[in-house]
Amino acid sequence: MQKNRKAVLVVGYPHHARNLCDILNQHSASWKARFCETSGYKSLMKSAWSLIRANALISFGGPSPHRVLLFIANALNIPVFVFWAGSDVVALLKRPADVAHLRMKNLTHLAAAPWLVEELRSVRIQADFVPAAGVTPPAEPKPFEEAFRVVTYLPQIRADFYGAQTVYAVARALPEVTFVVTGSHNGSDPRAPQNVSFSGHLEDVTSVLDASVVLLRIPKHDGLSTMVLEALSRGRYVLWTHNIPGVLVTKALDDVVASLQALKRRHDARTLPRNAVGLDFVATHFRKTDVALAFEKQLSASAS
Repeated sequence: MQKNRKAVLVVGYPHHARNLCDILNQHSASWKARFCETSGYKSLMKSAWSLIRANALISFGGPSPHRVLLFIANALNIPVFVFWAGSDVVALLKRPADVAHLRMKNLTHLAAAPWLVEELRSVRIQADFVPAAGVTPPAEPKPFEEAFRVVTYLPQIRADFYGAQTVYAVARALPEVTFVVTGSHNGSDPRAPQNVSFSGHLEDVTSVLDASVVLLRIPKHDGLSTMVLEALSRGRYVLWTHNIPGVLVTKALDDVVASLQALKRRHDARTLPRNAVGLDFVATHFRKTDVALAFEKQLSASAS
């Protein structure tokens, strides 16, 4: 790694921003990244001081960074990137006045998924697709276990947004299948049928994915989910609302049930191979080195 790397300050969604910093710091030869909070006065002043010494600013999550940081960046001619992740685009589309104000700012817009680029284009905001989710595929994905398990993600405070009602309806239609819910902190939901178990919040979901055959993810809106990429990189099948190689696109309840029944029949007959299409797609395009390179290109083009 080169010693004289340029510096980028990353603010915004803490979990995602820290992950991006880790990827850049570990895999970029020309950029180093630092994450700063901006929620309180002391944090904001710390981030402002860091920005003065930086070559670029990334706000992970729209619509824009704090006005203090934006003022400093403009005064020092520091390029500012807004990285749109998913639900922030939905919020923006509901506020036309914010859209008009946003167009007047000197910002470079990036988006976590191709469909987010299209949604932003619908309000005349031009963005480039740059992946922020990077994975490290295992050298040899684990074979499927004997039990047919389905894993899903339902965060406690937004379970219905992520499709809890549909997940529970699917589980009731397939009582012989075990559904494992990640993301819930209290470990239960009285609405869930008996074949749904709760793993609680997990920092690392790879062991749960390895123990499952299918990832079911059906939110009302989504970015390019890291969990989807992790599942594909491990040869698992994915039922999702967006179409990328290796994914079975399913939105309606009947479609989800039918797809799971078909996969289960092949699994029970020992004729279900690993998801080679999804595995190859992620290994080719979404390694952490790929993410670092994509951001390098954007940063270097604006900070040259």
